[in-house]
Parts: sequence; C-alpha cells; structure tokens
Amino acid sequence: QVSSSVPEGKGVSSSASVEVATMSAIAAVYGLNIAPRDLAILCQKVENHIVGAPCGVMDQMTSACGEANKLLAMVCQPAEVKELVSIPTHIRFWGLDSGIRHSVGGTDYGSVRVGTYMGRKLIKCAASDLISQSFPSTPTQSCDASEEYEKYGVDLLKSEASLQYLCNLPPHRYEAAYARDIPEFITGDEFMEKYGDHNDAVTVIDPKRSYSVKAPTRHPIYENFRVEAFKALLTAAKTDEQLSALGELMYQV
Repeated sequence: QVSSSVPEGKGVSSSASVEVATMSAIAAVYGLNIAPRDLAILCQKVENHIVGAPCGVMDQMTSACGEANKLLAMVCQPAEVKELVSIPTHIRFWGLDSGIRHSVGGTDYGSVRVGTYMGRKLIKCAASDLISQSFPSTPTQSCDASEEYEKYGVDLLKSEASLQYLCNLPPHRYEAAYARDIPEFITGDEFMEKYGDHNDAVTVIDPKRSYSVKAPTRHPIYENFRVEAFKALLTAAKTDEQLSALGELMYQV
C-alpha cells in the first residue's frame, strides 16, 4: 500500500516518487542491484514509452538520487549528477499550493516539448548557415564572410550546429546570434516543410497545430544560467543581499 500527504497534480514529483518506489520494490523482489541513476532512467522510459508522457528525467533522478536537506545539482544530458549541495542552516524552502493542476501527460506539455525541439533545430540550422557563409563560393562574398568569421568564430558555430542540449548555449550567444530568428509560433506543416523532423523520439509533430517556439526555446537556456547562479549564491556568505538575490532568481522562473 502506498500512502502520501503530497497533493496530486501539483508538480512536486509525486508520480516520479511512486515510480521510483515501485521500481525499487520490483528490483528488490528479483534480487536486482540497480544503481540509482539507472533506476531513474528506467522509470523515465516507463513514462515515455508505456504511459505516453513525454517527460524528462529530473524528477526521477531527484527521487532516486536526492538526499534530505540537500539540493541535487544535475544535468539532464541525459542524466548526470554533478553534486549534492547542502542547504545552509539559515535558509528554508516551502512549497505553496497554487491551486493549479500539473500534468506531464497532457497535450500542453507535449506541445511545449515539441516547440523546444523545434527551437533547437532552428538554432542548429542557423549555425550551419553561418558556417556556409564563412566559406564563400564566390569572390564577392569574401569580405562579408571574413567579417562573419571574425565575429562568430567557425569553431564556435560548429559546436552550435551540432548542439544537443539547449542549456549548453549561453544566454549571450542565444541573444546575439539566434533569438531574432526564432519565431513566436510556427505551424507543424510549416516547420516540417522547411526543416523536416524535430528529432525527438517521444513526441510527434501535428501538421495542423500551431506551436509556441520562442518561449520554450528560451526557457532552458536561461533556466540553466539561473540554476548555476542560484547554486553559487547558495554557498556564498550569509547576507541580506544573498537572500534577496536568491529570491529574485526564484521569481524569474
């Protein structure tokens, strides 16, 4: 029997905790010694391919690898723990029920994920185009190409043309080179006609649907920066400025 005082559908990883507990129990029954990280990935696969929810792995990793009174610093690339960060004794966290239900299995969550992968594809294509401009095929392009080369750097563009995770793109690079070309919305058929597939194994583009692209593309880029800043501030000296800055970062989410 499973019981919990955590309210359902509030976005606090209640489903992931049940998955991890169930998977751990099954592993114990069959005498399987599964590492916490691997257990979390298996639980994610259940959600993605059995339940049909296109979720990430952060919640499962937190349930499997987290510890009391510590924050889990990790990167979902695909699921790597960086460190456990102790919460200073002068800081407390509270979860407040907003009254809004949360679901990773709904169409809204799936469409946001599609938009994110669309944005990544657009950035990779834009970087590839800039690389092509850096190697002109005609003499009249050489001056512009040289300036483009000096401005962006071909090696940097090559890494962005093969970008696997949006959070690895620094905010300043996104704003300088790509933000202006990411549309607010794009229809599925328009995207597929111009760019083909969005290269996500767990979602499918609906040709007739309009997808938000700019907001879900921007979010992981800036969220990664906010999280890194939050971790650095958390271990800084105890001051009113520290608490104010931590609070501001949480409001920006």
